[in-house]
This record gives sequence, C-alpha cells and structure tokens, in this order.
Amino acid sequence: MRILDKQKSTLPLTALDFSGANLTKYCEVIRQPYGMILHCGPTGSGKSVTLYSALNEISLSEIVINLLISSLHTNDAPGIIARLADMGVKPFMISSSLQCVRPAVDAPRLQDMPQAL
Repeated sequence: MRILDKQKSTLPLTALDFSGANLTKYCEVIRQPYGMILHCGPTGSGKSVTLYSALNEISLSEIVINLLISSLHTNDAPGIIARLADMGVKPFMISSSLQCVRPAVDAPRLQDMPQAL
C-alpha cells in the first residue's frame, strides 16, 4: 500500500462523489465481515483516497476487519475479473469472495481538491 499524508488523503465518503444510492450500498458493503472490495482506475483517479476513506469509515476499536479492500490498475470495472483470472485466481474464488467493484475515475483527484482539505 502506498503511504500518503493522512491529512490530505482521508475524506468523508460523502465527499467522494458517490450517488446517494451508491453511497448507501457502498457503506453496507464495507461493513461486511468478509469478502473483497476492489477499486479500479488509472493512476491518479482516486483509488487510494477512496480506500483510506473507507477504512476511516469502518475503523472502530470493536470491529475486527477480515475484509480485503484494495485497488487494481485496470481500465474499467469489468476488467477486474479478467485481471484476477490472469493472476491465477480461480473463477469460483472470484465469484464467492468479490463483494464490490468500484471504478474510481469519478472520484476527486487530490490535485483537484481545495487546499483547505
């Protein structure tokens, strides 16, 4: 994982341009006790910002996280399935563990955020 300045990289999920319905679904998914949540998009699209924001949202001392939240460089969300298969992940493992794929291309970029954030 890339280590970023937490002051600049952690935003509330509401600041990440989720639609209302998708924000509700995403908040439900990140609270699942297991599974895999992958964020995809090109460099600078907001994958790491979204990851830090999700971890910050669920970071409570009474919660033990057995969940994989990661990013994968692909051009689009469906490309994640092919990338995992190319990496040797068996199809049954993908279908049984993948909870959410979020394209990060619509997330705000750090360089586009106001300095106050």
